[in-house]
Amino acid sequence: MVKPRDEAARARFAIELDCNFSVVASAGSGKTTAITQRVLSIARSPNATEILPQLVVVTFTNRAADEMQQRTRQALLEEHLRQEVQTAFNRAFFGTIHSFCIKLLTDFGHYLGLPAPLELVEDDSDLWQEFAQNQTRIGRSLADKDRAMLLRFVQVRDLMELARRAASAVLQAPGLSPCPPLDFAEVYSQSDKGNENISKSQAELREWERR
Repeated sequence: MVKPRDEAARARFAIELDCNFSVVASAGSGKTTAITQRVLSIARSPNATEILPQLVVVTFTNRAADEMQQRTRQALLEEHLRQEVQTAFNRAFFGTIHSFCIKLLTDFGHYLGLPAPLELVEDDSDLWQEFAQNQTRIGRSLADKDRAMLLRFVQVRDLMELARRAASAVLQAPGLSPCPPLDFAEVYSQSDKGNENISKSQAELREWERR
C-alpha cells in the first residue's frame, strides 16, 4: 500500500494534542479520518474524562457532524476503552456552527436576559411578516390601506432586495459626460461692440464659459 507523502504531518495531527493545527486538504483526502484519530488519541490520554466533555467538533452540515460522531464512536468501541471514557465522549459536541451557538445561548443566555427555551428557526417567513407589520418605515409613503395590501401580496424580503438593487444601480450609474467644447468666437464677431447691453452680455457669456 502506498503511503501518503504527508504521513508524518498526519501522525503529528493525530498524536500531538498540545498543539494547534490548520488542516487544508481537498475532499476525500482523509480529513474526517484524521479528526477521528485525534479524538481517539484524546480518549487514550490519562485525562480523557476531563477533556472529552469539553470537546467541540464543528462542521458545515448536520449530516457531516453525525457521520463524524458515529465514526469516532465506532473507533472508541473498537478500542475497548473504559466506560467512563465512553460516557465522557457522549458529552462532546458534534454539530454545525449554528447549533453550537444555540447551545451556548441555551446554556448561558440567561446571563444576557434571553428567554428560554431557544430554538433554531429554519423557516423565517413568519418572522419576516411580523417584522414588516411592525415596521412603519416600510412603505411609509403609502396610505395605511395601500400599505397593508402591498405587504399582503409582496414579501418584505422581495421589497428590501428590490430597494437594495435600486440603490446599487444608482450608486453604480455612470457619471455625466463632460460638456462639449463651445466656441462663441463667431457670436462675438457678429455682435455690435458699441452697444453697452451687448458688451455686458458678452462679458456674462465669457464668465459662464469659464465655469
